[in-house]
Amino acid sequence: MATKIDIVTDENADLWIQNGDFVVGNATAKQAEVILNATEGDLRQFPTLGVGLNRFIGSIQPPEYLENIAREQLKSDDIVLINLSLTQEEKNSFKLDLEVE
Repeated sequence: MATKIDIVTDENADLWIQNGDFVVGNATAKQAEVILNATEGDLRQFPTLGVGLNRFIGSIQPPEYLENIAREQLKSDDIVLINLSLTQEEKNSFKLDLEVE
């Protein structure tokens, strides 16, 4: 898989600007984050792409179900996963550990 090169943003989705220009770099992890947070229909160009993590908070679905959906959606965008694990921390929250190539 080729590295996804795009405009780089920080953890608050603010653009990085250096010397008066946008910073361009590896955006694979950020793209994976967008896919995980988006629900189907959010991305106009790719209406079937998106996991919608917020839909699963407080859900009765086992973490493995969400992991399978996430793996499938990321694979459809050619994102290679090194590690993906999901653990339920409380009834209304979970922890996602994601590492992409």
